Amino acid sequence: MTNTYTIHVLGNNEPNLLPRIALVFNRRRVFIKNLNASELSDKSQYSYTLTVETTPVWAERIAKQLEKQIDVQSVNYFVHMPVTSDRPAKAELAYCA
Repeated sequence: MTNTYTIHVLGNNEPNLLPRIALVFNRRRVFIKNLNASELSDKSQYSYTLTVETTPVWAERIAKQLEKQIDVQSVNYFVHMPVTSDRPAKAELAYCA
């Protein structure tokens, strides 16, 4: 069963980090639906937010593989939960890592 996951990667400001992050997904044939990269206030770190559709097992494997990359500080991933009438809209994401 596939779910939509948001993967947040915090890494150093290195020019080759984004291609290495994308390569981790490409090798596992996981399609990146959305990618956002932004420089943090201290200018030495970047924040990468990726949205992918995959299984829970592959989301965990990808997060572990990203943590092994040089220049990556931390990796968190969240599963998108569908909003229903019996649950408040503010609980759209569930923390996984």
